[in-house]
Order: sequence, then C-alpha cells, then structure tokens
Amino acid sequence: MNNAIPENTILTCGCCGEYFSTDSDYEDQGQDVGFGICPSCDEDAGKRSAEFYDETISLISNALEGDKKQRFDQQPRIRQEAIVRHCMDKGILRWHIGQ
Repeated sequence: MNNAIPENTILTCGCCGEYFSTDSDYEDQGQDVGFGICPSCDEDAGKRSAEFYDETISLISNALEGDKKQRFDQQPRIRQEAIVRHCMDKGILRWHIGQ
C-alpha cells in the first residue's frame, strides 16, 4: 500500500538517519510517517540486493549436480531469485550476518 508523498517533503532516512527532500519520482518505501529511504541508501540497497542474489544463486548452482544444476542454471534470473526466496521462506537457506 503506497501512499503518495508530495514533492519537496522533508523525510528522515530510515537507513542512514539523514534528512532528505523528496522529488517528483519519489515512491513511498513503506516507512513510518516522516521517514523514507534516501536516494543514496535506496541505490545501495539495490546493489546489496543484486550482490546477495548473485552470491546465493551461485551457492545454489554450485551445490547442485547433473541435470538439476543444468535446469537451475538455464532458468531466467527472475525465476532463480524466486527459488532463492522460496528456499529462505522454507528454511532451506538462512540469513547469516557476519563472518
């Protein structure tokens, strides 16, 4: 449920804590009232998300063998990402923070 946030609204970034002003392209990020995600953190989050999927897709691919590996590797990226999310939802893969 995205609410419209007017242009030039001052918000606090829920990621880095900095204040920022919305522009005409700003989309509600589902934060509490008065909060949002600044463009810099939003870009960083996109990069981290892509890196996470790259690493996890590689992990899954390397764990598979034979036909299963070939079928997984041939799936479109969006399907591989869906498989990653499914594995996390089912507890097959878990988040691990730190080394």
